[in-house]
Amino acid sequence: MIRKLIHILLLLCVCSFTKLHAQDDKPVFYEKLDQGLIRFYFDKYYYLVSKECEFKTIERVSKFDFAKQVFDGEFRDFAPNGSRILVGSYKDGKKEGLFKAFHPNGVLKWEVNFQSNNPTGDWKYYYPDGKPLLTITYNEQGYFIKDYWDNRGKQEVIDGEGNYEFSIPFEGFTEFGFDFYLRKGKVKNGRPQGNWNTYFYNVGQQAVYAMTQRFANGVLTTTYDDNGDLNNEDFMSLSILPYDYFIRAELFNGKSCSFDDYSNFYAFLTKRFNDNLNKTGLDITKQVNFSYLVEVKKTGMANLKSLKLISDSGDEPFDGILSRIARSIDFYFPTYKDNQPQDDLIRVSGGITQGNDGKIYTHSIKIERQIDNSSK
Repeated sequence: MIRKLIHILLLLCVCSFTKLHAQDDKPVFYEKLDQGLIRFYFDKYYYLVSKECEFKTIERVSKFDFAKQVFDGEFRDFAPNGSRILVGSYKDGKKEGLFKAFHPNGVLKWEVNFQSNNPTGDWKYYYPDGKPLLTITYNEQGYFIKDYWDNRGKQEVIDGEGNYEFSIPFEGFTEFGFDFYLRKGKVKNGRPQGNWNTYFYNVGQQAVYAMTQRFANGVLTTTYDDNGDLNNEDFMSLSILPYDYFIRAELFNGKSCSFDDYSNFYAFLTKRFNDNLNKTGLDITKQVNFSYLVEVKKTGMANLKSLKLISDSGDEPFDGILSRIARSIDFYFPTYKDNQPQDDLIRVSGGITQGNDGKIYTHSIKIERQIDNSSK
């Protein structure tokens, strides 16, 4: 059963702003300042959002080359309270020189040098109290886990040898229903070696075993869980190293100012339809538009018996497949009104096309709610 992530997170883009335009009658995603500077507005995960959006979290002040659609020169990212989040510089759209990120308390979070858009040398991470956390070295051969300290200050990895354990937050809504995942294993010559276990957990709760991956000289050879081989792409894409979302700012991808989009739920629905449709081996000769109505309780659970699907495919078996996929989704974020969850009837709509690569793609997912003031 799909479970809700308790805290507000986010994920992949739904709409892309390949050309930036400021228009009086449309949401403001950037504003011009003095001295040739531009102020951009992003959410927590560096998706463009409008200036007035409640999910706006980051403001970037930088020079911008409108002809090439790239950042150029020094930039600074600020939190709503004016504190620094990230500083660095671009040269003709490529990351160049020293980048520094900061914890909410102002303490240095990490620092690294970029050369022609690529990290080079040591990428150093620090705990909020300023003590060292992790050092990763980058060179032409890739990454090297050099040093790691646990939260008690004990150095567990020394010069590429030792035991590594790192927690990473999930980005947005996931089927796993957990806030974090933990990667744990042995490091040899700076790379993963032997069996690495992954656990899912929420803060204050016991971690749950998810999978084991076997590495040989840093190369993944096998992925399995208690039931045997595991081929789930979501599991195998989980990172070993910490990552930051600031690179996404360079894509100028945006999100609508709705909780369903911000929370990554649109992307989750898109992926659910894509994965299942591509398993069928079907070909689509035209774009198919579909929608369905489903009752959603204030707990977020869907009354799947109420689900009614409509499409213009003209293909009853295909519509049956769409309906089965829709019925496999038993959770939606509940509708809120006056800060209270409500029972509601929601309409989910989208389009389906087949790309030149032969794969089926779902797009333009949208959720419409009957009760107003729902995106809270």
